[in-house]
Amino acid sequence: MNTRLFLSAAAAICIAGCGVTQPVRVLDDHTSAITASLGGPVIPAAGITFPVPYLNAGFAYGITPDITAAANVHITALLFSDIGFDVGAAARLLSEHGPVPEITMKLQGLYFTTLNPDPQSLFLAHASVNASYRIGARSLVYTGTEHTLQFHGAEYFFAPFLGMQFPLSGVMDAQGEIKWLAANHFTGHGVFEGAGSVNEHGNIGLYFGVLCHLGGR
Repeated sequence: MNTRLFLSAAAAICIAGCGVTQPVRVLDDHTSAITASLGGPVIPAAGITFPVPYLNAGFAYGITPDITAAANVHITALLFSDIGFDVGAAARLLSEHGPVPEITMKLQGLYFTTLNPDPQSLFLAHASVNASYRIGARSLVYTGTEHTLQFHGAEYFFAPFLGMQFPLSGVMDAQGEIKWLAANHFTGHGVFEGAGSVNEHGNIGLYFGVLCHLGGR
């Protein structure tokens, strides 16, 4: 496999697909939003520890009251001279009612390819499920798990997460999230070695995302 493609895909796997879980809940019917996500696993450099600045930008659209389509471009992959993008959809499985949280599931596929005369490609499948509660008119707290399958080598990555969504303005929401990335993998050494490993497994990731609502027709 091309080294640059491998490093780009490895970063995406460690980041578990698309950064923060966007949208945490589905959008309203026939409304749309622009999304962006920045962050990743914490790494040491120059004596300090900070999150990898892995950047995605995307678009989401409410197809029905219970299904939202979404797509993202992996901008950081371009630094490795690769093209990376994903497409998928989120579905509301259960609406919040009293002590029962809202349950949202998202399925997506990720594709990477190299920019050279002899291109190589890599496909990943990704799924997430989250449970969210409203703590205000537009604020949410949520928790869930992410599951990523790398077909090359048949590797599976598991990541639990915890986050909060809150308004920044009348049309913009922000998300802060922490994940235990690749929690089922040993990361004591090698390309997935983590500064934030828990018992030498996985790595802690920190993320910030924004969702700008564009309205609907």
